[in-house]
Amino acid sequence: MRRLSTHGARPDSSQRRRMLQAMLAGLLAAALPWQAVARPDLKRKLGPTIAERGSAYYRFEQLYFDSADGQRRYRIWLGIPRRAAPGRGYPVAWLLDGNAAMGELDEPLLENLSRHESPLIVALGYDTELRFDVEARAHDYLPERNAARTEDVPPFLRHKGGGADDFLALIETTIMPAVASRASLDSQRQTLWGHSFGGLFVLHTLFTRPELFTDYVAVSPSLGWTRDAMLTAANNLTAHAGDLDARLWLMRGSHEGKRSKSPTGTNNLNAFDALAASLAAHPGLTVNTCTLAGLEHGAMLPASLPHALNIAAGITPYTS
Repeated sequence: MRRLSTHGARPDSSQRRRMLQAMLAGLLAAALPWQAVARPDLKRKLGPTIAERGSAYYRFEQLYFDSADGQRRYRIWLGIPRRAAPGRGYPVAWLLDGNAAMGELDEPLLENLSRHESPLIVALGYDTELRFDVEARAHDYLPERNAARTEDVPPFLRHKGGGADDFLALIETTIMPAVASRASLDSQRQTLWGHSFGGLFVLHTLFTRPELFTDYVAVSPSLGWTRDAMLTAANNLTAHAGDLDARLWLMRGSHEGKRSKSPTGTNNLNAFDALAASLAAHPGLTVNTCTLAGLEHGAMLPASLPHALNIAAGITPYTS
C-alpha cells in the first residue's frame, strides 16, 4: 500500500480548483485512445451463490426495486451477519455489480470477516440470471458524456450512459432507507466498491456526494469515459473540501494496458497515478493506492473484492 500525502502550506480553494482542472484535463486526455484490456465474461451466468448454499456466518435476504423510468429492475442481496450488531450498528459494504460480487463470495471469506467487525453486505445487482447486465450497468454507472468524442471510444464502450446521478439518487433515497429498516447501520463506516465502470461510478459519487460514504474503493476505474463530466464533478469536490472527511482507495492491476499495441497504451496507468496525486491535495481526503501484481483489468474484480470487504470490516487493507 502506498499512501499519498502533501506537506507544507496548502493552496487556497480557487488555486486548488485551477490545479485540479489542469491536472485532470491532462490525465484524462492521456487515457485516450483506449488500450485493449482483458474483460470479464459478460455473458457468464451467475448460478448458485453463497446465498443459496448457505453460510454459518451470514444470512441473506433479497430486495427488488425498479428504476424511476421503469427500464431497469434491481435485485439487492443483503448479507446480514449472524452475530448481533455492535452498539453503533454494522459497518456496511456496498458492492456494485452485485451479481458478480455474489458469485465471488464464499464461506472462507465470510469466516475471515467474522473474526473482525463483520460488515453488513449490500450487493447492488440486477434481476438477471447473468453476472452482468451490460446495458443496465453502463446506463447506471456512467455519468453524462457531454462533449466527449465517440470516435475516441472503442465499440465495446459506446454505451449511452448518463444515468449515474439517477442511480445514485435511487441508492440514497430508496435503497439505503430500505436497508436501514432491516438492520442497524453505522453511518460513520460506509464503504462503496466498484470495478471498471463501477470504479468510475465510485469516483463520480465521491466527487458529487462525498458525504454519502466514508470509504470509496475505486478499482480499475474507466477514467477516459468523459473529460468534461469528470472535471465538473471534481470541481464539486473542491466545493465540499471544507467539511470533507473520507478515504479513497484506488486499485489497479500491474498488467492493465500491457496488451495494447499503441505506443500510448500505458497512459491509462499514468492517468491513474496523476489522479491519485491530484486528489491527495484535498484537505479531508485520504488517498491510498495499490497495484496488484500480475493482474489485468478483468481479474481485478474478484481480486479486489476481499480487500474492499476487509476495509469495511476494519481489517488492514491489501493484506490477506
